[in-house]
Amino acid sequence: MPHLRTFFLSSLLSADSFNNPFEEQTVEFFASIAKSEHKSLSCVVKELAIEALERREDMYLSKLAEKLDTPNAKVHTHEDAWK
Repeated sequence: MPHLRTFFLSSLLSADSFNNPFEEQTVEFFASIAKSEHKSLSCVVKELAIEALERREDMYLSKLAEKLDTPNAKVHTHEDAWK
């Protein structure tokens, strides 16, 4: 999943133009965040996109861990796992 995020962001950021898919109210909200944080609008949108992708990655990995977690599984200590 991290590689997918890197690919998505690099393709998004390398685009020549970015078609604004947001409603005017959402853009105004982004602009207010940018103003309060003394950042550009594009920087705020980029940061929010990265945060959202990281959150989805965390949820995916959490679901995967729950799926792989089995009762009575053999447990290894940290030291044994990194020998």
